[in-house]
Amino acid sequence: MRDMTNFELPENLVFRTEDILALNGLKFTAQVNPALLDNACDGLGEFQNLRLKADLAIGKDSILVWGRLKWTRKCECANCLKEVSGKYSEEFEETLSRNDEIIDIMNILRQVVMLASGMRVLCKEECKGLCPVCGTDLNERTCGCTIEHHSPFAALKNYKKKSDSK
Repeated sequence: MRDMTNFELPENLVFRTEDILALNGLKFTAQVNPALLDNACDGLGEFQNLRLKADLAIGKDSILVWGRLKWTRKCECANCLKEVSGKYSEEFEETLSRNDEIIDIMNILRQVVMLASGMRVLCKEECKGLCPVCGTDLNERTCGCTIEHHSPFAALKNYKKKSDSK
């Protein structure tokens, strides 16, 4: 690896491949701006403290991108809507062509965050959620509401009986 004193790390983490080749690879750590996740992570909560450690290694025909991303995420419990905060850490590895004009690390990070964060987060594994009738938090107290459970397939039961009688 060459001297990086004149190389400025792009804030958006999009590199020109020719720069990486000229440096004969690149190792860096960076604080990632959560706003750079764009709309890819909308609805998944608030992302904070994104820290990246990355290594871009030059191969014969490719560039190997290895990294570890750490972050915190605040979101709502899928059952009771209380705020949940969690810490995440994921490693990733991507092989890119030396013929590509750019190396977009942010695109890789968006995928890592989306896959690792999951769509459904619970405050605790046994979260009972909210009563669908009155909205009481069932983790804190019971409400006494009667909840009828109807199968979405109940109508098919009657359909079968009608067709058998013909």
